[in-house]
Amino acid sequence: MAFLHVAILLFALAASPPRAPNNTDKVEGNWKAWFVNLNDPQRPHMIKNISFDFRVDGKQLKGTAHLDIWPGDAPITDGTIEDDRVSFTVIGTRASSTGLPKFKFNGSMRDGKMKLVMGYTMKEDERTSGELAVEGEKASR
Repeated sequence: MAFLHVAILLFALAASPPRAPNNTDKVEGNWKAWFVNLNDPQRPHMIKNISFDFRVDGKQLKGTAHLDIWPGDAPITDGTIEDDRVSFTVIGTRASSTGLPKFKFNGSMRDGKMKLVMGYTMKEDERTSGELAVEGEKASR
């Protein structure tokens, strides 16, 4: 009787439809990122160097963003990963005269590279904001 249960289970697994590829292991790790257009007048000029240390927990994306000297290192919050799509929020840890900046990243992964759109809000009262293209790739160790 035990043989029959195993045979049914194996048949059920073999008959299951193929699942979408799991990209979580491809996202996990250290990523270097850069602005597609450094001359974009909307780009926060204090930020030139960007990197992310991503950790994946199921469909949650966590970790740390390193956003140059200002606004500094900050935790990645509200992060999700679904197939090849990623989204996450970063709130700077170093305030300026306008408060803490908030960055929202949305994008996708393909062929070991990530393309993101970075939305940002720099001033809570005046709503200085914009969207910028950011690209990145996994850093080699």
